[in-house]
Amino acid sequence: MWWWCDRQHKRHTQADQARAAARRVELDAREEEVAAAATAASRALERQRMMEEHAALFVEDVRSTALAVASSKTDLFGHHKRLLVSKMTEYDKRLAFLDKLRHAAMREREDLKALEENRKIKLRELRELQLRLMRQRIDADMEVARLSASWSTWKKLVADIERGVVVVHSVEGCRCSAYQCRQMSSPVA
Repeated sequence: MWWWCDRQHKRHTQADQARAAARRVELDAREEEVAAAATAASRALERQRMMEEHAALFVEDVRSTALAVASSKTDLFGHHKRLLVSKMTEYDKRLAFLDKLRHAAMREREDLKALEENRKIKLRELRELQLRLMRQRIDADMEVARLSASWSTWKKLVADIERGVVVVHSVEGCRCSAYQCRQMSSPVA
């Protein structure tokens, strides 16, 4: 009976040892899992801390870059604004100058139109004057011819008077030539 008890004791002891070993293995596995989890957690915490640091550095870098860009953009904007204002002022001045030139050109165009109309009128008057002068020259040439003919006639008449021949016109105020009137004249002693 004792052997049975001893066997039972051995069996319980072996079972206890097996359970203890299994528990130990399980505990070791759990410890390893816990250690692995702790390591993973610590690594995750380290990664998170590093990510937070990197995020903070990134945010700071972005903020400083944004401030630098904003300040440079402000400076650039101010520079471009000043440049734009000067260009707009210069543009307004040039636009006003061009507007003055345009008004002056319009006035000159109107003056040129008036001068062209005046030139046409003057040309018409000049042509009329040239025609009048041509007529007057023709009239003057005809008058010179008539006067020269009349002068030659008067010279003949004076010669006749000096010779004692008086020309008596047949009709008072006769406009015939002196030769025809002379034919009807009679010498007076």
